[in-house]
Amino acid sequence: MKRLLFLLLAGAVLSVPRDVRACDVCGCSGGGGYFGILPQFQRHFVGMRWQDRVLDSYHPASSLEAATNARSTFRTLDLWGRWYPLRRVQVLAFMPVHFFEQNENQAIVRTKGLGDATLIANYALLNTGDSMGHTWKHSLQVGCGVKLPTGRYRLTDSDGVRYHANLQPGTGSTDALINIIYTLRRRSLGVQVDAQTRFNTLNANRYRFGHRQNAAIRLFWWKNLGRNVSVLPRAGFLLDAAQKDVWYGSTQEETGGYATFADFGLDVYLGNLAVGAGFQAPVRHRLGGGLVTPKGNLSVTATWAFGGKKAVGMPVVPAFQNVSPLKI
Repeated sequence: MKRLLFLLLAGAVLSVPRDVRACDVCGCSGGGGYFGILPQFQRHFVGMRWQDRVLDSYHPASSLEAATNARSTFRTLDLWGRWYPLRRVQVLAFMPVHFFEQNENQAIVRTKGLGDATLIANYALLNTGDSMGHTWKHSLQVGCGVKLPTGRYRLTDSDGVRYHANLQPGTGSTDALINIIYTLRRRSLGVQVDAQTRFNTLNANRYRFGHRQNAAIRLFWWKNLGRNVSVLPRAGFLLDAAQKDVWYGSTQEETGGYATFADFGLDVYLGNLAVGAGFQAPVRHRLGGGLVTPKGNLSVTATWAFGGKKAVGMPVVPAFQNVSPLKI
């Protein structure tokens, strides 16, 4: 019955109605990530996550082009999983599938394809979540990873003209990531702080997305509703910042910047199954030199845990989620 419910919810994730837009002063494949709250217990899981990221952009007039406006959405389906080879070590793998569309002055461009795969290894330096002798529960994870150039990054239109780097499913570069996650909990209340930096490299097109920094702080509350049912509402703030992109040694002025978001979400745990939804509303931003305006980000997730302990319990060590709240 639980497996049937998982399949039905996975279908719901894929059928959520979405607005489809994009722009060429922001991008998607080279986006950043943030950490999320997931149940632990040294359990493996597999799952999927759907994301919508909506932005508006404006291109001022130049000597060659008239001023234009664009409405943008970057859609991504992540297939991902977690494996615990050792008690203090977790390995996470992500394979995104991107669906991009650019609607600029009624001119529509669509691209799609596999994105860049990511591997992350996190080590738990501290974890007192299972200790009955501590009123305040602490956990601290540090990790590193690599993003591999598995996605196509040289797609062209019917005339053979290559699409802008932001509309390519892949980046063509091998990038390094480092991250840290800290969680403090007392009874059913807790706070999580996490941060990530990604160092991007040059691809064969001589294009390099700007290095990125992401950080988040979230308050959460855990409530058991029954023997195998629990809920976890959360609220907090996210920060996504990036340096400017570089092409053939030239800085791309309409790239880079920062944005902060108010983050709201709810996760529901049904035994081995976990489903959730989240929304990030923009609070303050300056993207692409002020030419890009984020409108909000939506995510829907479904994961199936297996192996290890069977009981539902408090998530004491959040797990990395390679989600890009926005693309600069």
